[in-house]
Amino acid sequence: MLPPFARLLAVVFDAAARRPLPRIWLGAAVALTLAAAPAPAHAQLLKRIKQAAAEKAAEAAGRKVLGEEAPKDSASAPASASAPAASRGAASSAPARSSGPAKLEITGERVGLFLTAMEPALDGAREREAYLAAKRKREQYDKCVGDVQVKNAQAMARGEDVPTPTKAQQAEMDRIADRGTVLVNEMMAAQQRNDTTKMRLLSEESQRNLFRMTLLATPAIGKVCGTTPPPQAVEPDEQRMKEKSRPRKVDGMSATQFGRMRERIAMYLVAPDKPNDLSAEEKSAIDARRAEFAPFVKAWKEGSLEWSYWGDVFSAWK
Repeated sequence: MLPPFARLLAVVFDAAARRPLPRIWLGAAVALTLAAAPAPAHAQLLKRIKQAAAEKAAEAAGRKVLGEEAPKDSASAPASASAPAASRGAASSAPARSSGPAKLEITGERVGLFLTAMEPALDGAREREAYLAAKRKREQYDKCVGDVQVKNAQAMARGEDVPTPTKAQQAEMDRIADRGTVLVNEMMAAQQRNDTTKMRLLSEESQRNLFRMTLLATPAIGKVCGTTPPPQAVEPDEQRMKEKSRPRKVDGMSATQFGRMRERIAMYLVAPDKPNDLSAEEKSAIDARRAEFAPFVKAWKEGSLEWSYWGDVFSAWK
C-alpha cells in the first residue's frame, strides 16, 4: 500500500486527469498534499525525548569518569529543549553556594581562556540561528499563500470575480496532472524496490509540481507572495551539532569548574537583576570583554546556546 503522501497524490492527480476540478477544490487538494509531506509532529517529539534521555545518561557517565559530584543546585538538571535559555536559567539563578561544586575566581586571563574555549559552541549557535531564520522565512511565505487562498475562496463564495487561469495555464495544469500519474507509478515501483533515494527525488518533484499547480490555480498568490518560495529549512543533525558545539577543554580546569564559571558569567550577563556571587573584580573582568560576549548573550537569551545544562562540558572533558 502506498504511504499517505503518495495516496493523496494519486487522488489529486487522478481526479484532475479525469475531469476539470473547480479551482477552489483543486487548490484545497494541493494545499492538503503539501501539508502532508513533513514528518509527523509526534515523531519529532519522540526524537527529542530520546535525545534528552541520552543526554542525561551521558552527563551521569561523565561525572562518574571524572570522579566529580553532581552540582547541588538546579543548574545540573537538563532543561527543556523547547524553552528559551533565559527562562530555563530561572530555576538555576540562585547564588552559588560554597558547599557546591568547586569554582574558580573569574579573572581577565580566565575570561580570555573561556572565550576561546567557547568558540565552537558559538559556531554551533550561529548554525542553529541560520536554520531558525530560514524556517521562519518559509513559514511566513506558506502563511501568505494560505491567506491568499482563503481570501480567494471567500471572494468566490460571495460571487465576486476573481482571476482565473488562462487557457495556457490550464494546459500547463493538465500537463502537471499527467506527469502526476507517472510520478505515482514511479513512486510505487521505487517503494517496492525500497529505493529511498529515488523516492526522495520523486517526492521533491511532486512538491515542485504541486506548488506550481497551486500558483496556476490561484494566480493571486504570485502577485501577493511571489512565485518563488524560500527553500525548505533543513534541520541540523542534533548529534553532529552536539559534537560540533562542545567547548574546548581548558588545561588546568575541571569540567565542574568550567561549567560553574560559564553559568556565573551567563547569569551576570543575561539576568543582571538576579542575585549573583560575583565580586567587584570578577564583574570588572567580564565587563572588560563585553563586546566579545555580545554574540554569546544573544545566543543565550534566544536559547540557541545552552548555559545552565552542563552535559556538553562533561562530554568535552572526557
